[in-house]
Amino acid sequence: MFAQIKLVLVVLFSLLMVAGNYLPELKAIMMELNSSTAMVAQNSALSGKKEFLDQDALPTNLEEVKAELGYPKAAKDAGIQGSVTLKIYVSQDGEYFSHEVVNSFHPLLRIPTEAFAPYLTFEPAKKNGKSVSSWTDVTFEFSLNN
Repeated sequence: MFAQIKLVLVVLFSLLMVAGNYLPELKAIMMELNSSTAMVAQNSALSGKKEFLDQDALPTNLEEVKAELGYPKAAKDAGIQGSVTLKIYVSQDGEYFSHEVVNSFHPLLRIPTEAFAPYLTFEPAKKNGKSVSSWTDVTFEFSLNN
């Protein structure tokens, strides 16, 4: 839910910038929202320590999201192929919270992949039989041979 609100605000902010109706208040809100998201993710994350889990978070709709994303047209037209790996922070409820790019071959692959990341849902990680928030890596492959 939080990620969807943030996405709506980012789109709204972008539209206002393009239209020339720049609002300083909206920029301040976006900066605060981005710093809050980063702070919560940083504080909630594993603080750089390797935590042993009974089960990692597993995407439950990865194939559907990949199908909806498809092959980015601009990348396909340019003959670009490669992979994008995202490190995704998953809440204890199995919902996407935030992500970082671990590896990206080209921006024409990375940007659309990042836009679709919030639509992923997960079976949350488990520790001692209980659902916990955690980071997990998800890789999107783009090959012109398929």
